Amino acid sequence: MQWNKIGNQNQNWKTEKLTNKWKLNNTLLNKQQVKEDITLRLAKIKTKYNNLRNAAKAVLRWKDITINAYIKEVEKSQVNKNKSRNH
Repeated sequence: MQWNKIGNQNQNWKTEKLTNKWKLNNTLLNKQQVKEDITLRLAKIKTKYNNLRNAAKAVLRWKDITINAYIKEVEKSQVNKNKSRNH
């Protein structure tokens, strides 16, 4: 759906709704080869999405591990500093 702004010299804007009509050819959908092609393409899209999602999860997991390791190291360092000051 597209929106088109039409204005006059006074910059008063009116919004005009433009419609894009698209007709589906049902005879194409009834052909077995077309159905198989659509199914195959959807499966490829799903696989790409799952691969991308899994890669993002792995990166976030790695970042979480490194941040937690850094926090533990900083905490350990602060505890050691406090111990050395008290003795």
